[in-house]
Amino acid sequence: MQRILRFLLLFSIAWIVFPFVFPFLHGSSSRGLSAGPRETTNDGMTVSMMILPEAFAATPTDLKQINHKIETLKAALSKEKNKRTFFLKRLKTAEIASGRIRLQLQKTEAALKKESQLLEKLNHDQTTYQAKLATERAELADHLRAAYMIGREPYLKLILSQNDAQRVSHLLMYYHYLSKGQLSAIHDLQSTLARLRQNQTSVQAQTHILQNLQKQQSDERAHLEALKQERQQAIGELNNKIKTKNQRLAELLADKRLLEQTLSRLEKQHQIEAIMKQDFAALKGKLSWPTKGSVLPYFGIPIDQSELKWDGILIRAPEDQPVYAVAGGKVVFAKWLPGYGLLLIISHGHGYMTLYGRNHNLYKKPGDMVQKGDLVATVGRSGGYEKPALYFAIRHDAKPLNPSMWCHRGENQ
Repeated sequence: MQRILRFLLLFSIAWIVFPFVFPFLHGSSSRGLSAGPRETTNDGMTVSMMILPEAFAATPTDLKQINHKIETLKAALSKEKNKRTFFLKRLKTAEIASGRIRLQLQKTEAALKKESQLLEKLNHDQTTYQAKLATERAELADHLRAAYMIGREPYLKLILSQNDAQRVSHLLMYYHYLSKGQLSAIHDLQSTLARLRQNQTSVQAQTHILQNLQKQQSDERAHLEALKQERQQAIGELNNKIKTKNQRLAELLADKRLLEQTLSRLEKQHQIEAIMKQDFAALKGKLSWPTKGSVLPYFGIPIDQSELKWDGILIRAPEDQPVYAVAGGKVVFAKWLPGYGLLLIISHGHGYMTLYGRNHNLYKKPGDMVQKGDLVATVGRSGGYEKPALYFAIRHDAKPLNPSMWCHRGENQ
């Protein structure tokens, strides 16, 4: 502040004194009066420029303070960058783990349903065996009563007391069937009892399996809920770091640049024209949409009124709704990417690629071959988004193509 005051004071003095000094400097008073304003201005500026460096001369102490401020700013920017990287990693970890736990939870629920049906069948068999056991006990009791009644009359005496040979034959046959029936009834009863005991053991084991699955399901749901909270915290922290439109655009631009670099690298690494029988270019206007939902035709529209434009479209759909490959090809990328979440990229040969982003789960890995209609992912919100949707894009030699021009019109409207 003192240097500024010195400058203003010296400049004012020079401006007042210079018209009177100027004629003596040039040796002509008349020329000074006639051409004073123009030349006074120029030479006045010269004097002021001579004074200016002296007034604003930076001392070593000033330079040291400036350098200190620069270093402080650099450290702050580095710290903010490190914080963003940290929260991005937290978001990535939470979303990948959430997808994995969700997939495991679906398997657990399917197993729980299957084992519940098996337990229901075992319980039904238990009721059937118990009813059968009651019937067989009643039949055995009938056989025992009949044997008891006959047993009151000695077997040999009963036979010898008969004079009719045919009657004797009938009695012998009756005794035979009675004895055989008793043995069969006893055998059936023993067999039913064995099955009943085995079934009871199976019911106990199945109940134990179900209890374990139910506990596993409860633990997975609790873990999933914790991951959801972790995800929301990471999103909140990231949003706090992005306070202005310019910062948001810078983030989007960085995400887009990373995607472009990824696509460029993939094009160089994966050349699969030889193995693709279908010419992807011939499918323009014939592709099915990768999932059902409301298409938001953002392609080519500026983002937040900037020069950055949408290079794909969004399909609003319920979370975990299946996502299908629109054509045959080879999976060349399947992992989390900033701004795109869990992203899957399929190369269709001849420079064509389709991109599926923001997924909840990925069912394919790099190197997998897919056919049209294969399940490749499920709709999600990964990448830090609030509402579930599928990001879908088509590229040819890294150039964005409008998906609405390639998929069936009206099919997904």
